[in-house]
Amino acid sequence: MIWMNFIENRISTLAIICLILCIVIPTAIYWMNKKYHESADPGWKKKRKEQEKQKDKV
Repeated sequence: MIWMNFIENRISTLAIICLILCIVIPTAIYWMNKKYHESADPGWKKKRKEQEKQKDKV
């Protein structure tokens, strides 16, 4: 009986940790991938983005 309570507590803690990691890890991967691709953009694409930003401001 004592072991069952111990196992149930461990499983619920593990489930909470997994739930948090299921949200944090994909979000972190998405963010890093986005930053990597922005830094690896060719020059013409960066210029176009800057022009679009200037058009939005005006």
